[in-house]
Amino acid sequence: MMFRMKLLLISEYFPDSATGTITGGVEARTWFLSRLLAQRHDVTVITSWRRSQPRSQIIDGIKVYRPGQHHEYANEGKAGSRLRFALAAYRLGCRLGPFDIVDGCTWIAYPPAFFIARKVGARAVASYNEVWCGLWIDTKGLMVGILGEIWERLSLRLSWDHFIAISRFTAKRLTDFGVSPTSISVIPCGVDLQEIRAVKAAPRRNGSICMVARLVRGKQPQVLLEALGILARSRPDLLVDLQLTICGEGPLLKSCKQLATKLGIASAVRFAGWLPSHTEVLKLMKESSLLVHPSTVEGFGIVFIEACACGTPALAADIPVVREVQALLGGGRTFQSGSPQDLAKHLIEHLSGHPIPIGRADHLDWAALCGQLEDNYSGLLHAGHSAHRP
Repeated sequence: MMFRMKLLLISEYFPDSATGTITGGVEARTWFLSRLLAQRHDVTVITSWRRSQPRSQIIDGIKVYRPGQHHEYANEGKAGSRLRFALAAYRLGCRLGPFDIVDGCTWIAYPPAFFIARKVGARAVASYNEVWCGLWIDTKGLMVGILGEIWERLSLRLSWDHFIAISRFTAKRLTDFGVSPTSISVIPCGVDLQEIRAVKAAPRRNGSICMVARLVRGKQPQVLLEALGILARSRPDLLVDLQLTICGEGPLLKSCKQLATKLGIASAVRFAGWLPSHTEVLKLMKESSLLVHPSTVEGFGIVFIEACACGTPALAADIPVVREVQALLGGGRTFQSGSPQDLAKHLIEHLSGHPIPIGRADHLDWAALCGQLEDNYSGLLHAGHSAHRP
């Protein structure tokens, strides 16, 4: 029988209720795994604070602390605010210890997680979603890009006890930057199958399409809008019943609305913003005939598994990690990355009676994946040594 561990997870963002909004894949992974871990272990989460949130609370058995100054959700910018959060997280984590495992769940959390672990005598784990070395400025803008590039390269030089990569693609990127393959375990992301099965939704319509993503450069929402513009010109008959719902917010929202108007497709596009709960996001997926994901920057793509579990196929930009996830699911299809023309071609095929295969997500339930993570943590405690670089 596994002994009860004291675990600290550090994530930049975390829901403030059991039904709260989840803004991205890192937050979703931390949320689902910490809930399951809390059923058998003492779990503490340190995350950032916004003025509307309590400083501390217990959610589903998880002790959640939000130190530091107000830190608004942002995909780009906020470099100073992020640094202040990292420092506040470190100070609080040192006071809350001891812990058995300290797990940094996202890039800004890596140094505080590592140094808390060393301060309180815990094992230091870095949960890696994406390796962005060399990509930071293009992806996050100048200020956060410079911070991220320096921060990540320094993080990778620390003597971590272990890395958890969410895909083989991310694991390979870690080895490219000097991490020993023996220090990496690959544990993919998953879904809560029980939660998804409980969601009630209206019957899906053939012309209903959704995109669930932040409206930022890396997610490429304009590629989908341009593809719809091509579809509207070449197959206007398909536009009659087509309804695209874009679930997400971000700095590109205004320009996306302007582009939809310019392309003459505004009446077929609904910008839903962030939906009030994860259940509402799943409901949207269940009511859609297709999920489209033009993103060129992904560490895994939980949204693909969620869509598959909802019975909705996914059409995504052709990048290595997408191919990996689609192979896991045995479904989905890719289009040429950054090409609205190729995306439009696949949309027309799908809407014309040649549906994209869905696949199966039964083997990617969070409960099973959490068991792998528990075994990993437990093994580290028994091993009792660090093994970072060859």
